Amino acid sequence: MIIATLTKDGTTPLPYQVKREQVEHPEGKFVVWMYQKKVVRGYKVHYKYFPIRYNQEPARFKTRKEAREFALYRLGL
Repeated sequence: MIIATLTKDGTTPLPYQVKREQVEHPEGKFVVWMYQKKVVRGYKVHYKYFPIRYNQEPARFKTRKEAREFALYRLGL
């Protein structure tokens, strides 16, 4: 996932993104994407995110709150 360095209101995005997927999965619908690196496209700079994975599958969480707490844990905040 590639996100612009500035959002519409002029702020920078978080170092993680919590995305809800439309698939039915017993482990949950929410996936955490963590910031990895900057990407230059033309003259604009974007941020590239990768999902947290376990056994080659995206880690899933039951609620957005659980996903956010795990992202903060991974960041050490």
